[in-house]
Amino acid sequence: MTDLQNHLIYVVDNNDRDCGMLKEIMDDYRMSCRLRFFGNGAELFIQLTHRLDGRLPDMILMDLDMPIMNGFDTLRLLKAIEEYRRVPVVVRTTLNEDEVINRCYDLGCQAYVVKTVYSKHLVNVMQLCLN
Repeated sequence: MTDLQNHLIYVVDNNDRDCGMLKEIMDDYRMSCRLRFFGNGAELFIQLTHRLDGRLPDMILMDLDMPIMNGFDTLRLLKAIEEYRRVPVVVRTTLNEDEVINRCYDLGCQAYVVKTVYSKHLVNVMQLCLN
């Protein structure tokens, strides 16, 4: 399985508490990946289009329920642009409904994780998506 060490991961989530919990999960599993946080899809696209990190991220971890540009619109646009299409997107949200999950996979996400699952599961999914 791929190690998360030194990977650049963009986190798109407007919930500060959830972002803090994600940082704790990475610390607990001693994953020294670089996390960049964005409050919505519009902020993410500013970062991507200007290549402010000098490269694309290795993965995008994204919530669905966000202001300005929600996760569905963000995912749709990410997969419509050739340059970003290969970046794996993991949807991490509180929604656990088949219709929503299927919609995300139809839009091109690589994995879907409900925020209430165990942190080890999230780390495993992230490692698998980076392979």
